[in-house]
Amino acid sequence: MRSAFAFILISLFLVSCSDGDLIVSTFDFEDSTLSLCGENETQVFFNINNDNINETISFKTNRTAFGNSTEFKDYLVENSTVNAITNDTNAVIKIALNSNNEIIYRTYDGEVTSSYFCNEIPPSSPKVINEYKSVSGDVDSFLEITTSVLIGDDDDGDNISNVDEGKGTGKDTDGDTIPDYLDVDDDGDNVLTNTERIANPGDPTTDDGYLDTDEDGIPNYLDDDDDDDTIPTRLEITSAAQSPTLNKNEANIAKYLDRFSKDKFDGEPNVITNNISLKYVSRLTAKNVKFKKQGDNGEEISYTSFVLGTFTSDAIRTEIIPITTEEEISSRIN
Repeated sequence: MRSAFAFILISLFLVSCSDGDLIVSTFDFEDSTLSLCGENETQVFFNINNDNINETISFKTNRTAFGNSTEFKDYLVENSTVNAITNDTNAVIKIALNSNNEIIYRTYDGEVTSSYFCNEIPPSSPKVINEYKSVSGDVDSFLEITTSVLIGDDDDGDNISNVDEGKGTGKDTDGDTIPDYLDVDDDGDNVLTNTERIANPGDPTTDDGYLDTDEDGIPNYLDDDDDDDTIPTRLEITSAAQSPTLNKNEANIAKYLDRFSKDKFDGEPNVITNNISLKYVSRLTAKNVKFKKQGDNGEEISYTSFVLGTFTSDAIRTEIIPITTEEEISSRIN
């Protein structure tokens, strides 16, 4: 007969039993949000439950890649293609469970706060009543982390919604293989969409209110020749200032908006790096894990799979890189 702790775990996890039956937990880790502490050698993902019973589940690792920084993204999408960044596929990593990377379940004699995990020295109260740690089982024990992009309403931050930029339709105005909803320069003219969309009082606009300098019905942010002077906007620059917005005429108007200016840059202009801010959601699932009670009788309880919860990163600056091969292009889902 299992101990009282087995009953607690049944209320904690979605457990796959030896007879194949599923026991659905009342404390649902699949819908729970994990927190993260630690920026140096050790990081801890943790979840606290102070309802009826004071308990925590945590994953402690010495993998230094975890943290709210670009390293977090680099690690979680390692060995994946740009498709993982554009949410076409998930990036999956596996971390072997051992003494350096372990899952710990604890119950306490009082309420637990984040300071228990986030302070360098844990507080003396509450005291641990029971503690179970993951140990190697008869088969490989590992933690699987599946990461995907958290899709928002305006993923490229240009103040034009994903829907209006054709998300799901494959809309790619400049043909650079980066869909408009992820492209900071939709028409590829080396002027940010967020800059080109804005009309000042008295400026000509399209019906939906976006700047349309040459009044051709195409908003500037989708028009590769904004002033209709036959010189592409991206070439109305100089070698000293390779951004169209920095080249002005005598009236202090940008030359790419002046149809009487025919100055043309003959070189190859710099192209805006397509950096956007994305959040990444990681789902932590333990596989083939065995828990061993610390002290007393060393009771062991095994599980084939359970979900600890999900962790959402801070916004991370991510470069979306154009795809060049036919295979890569065919694999992208907009």
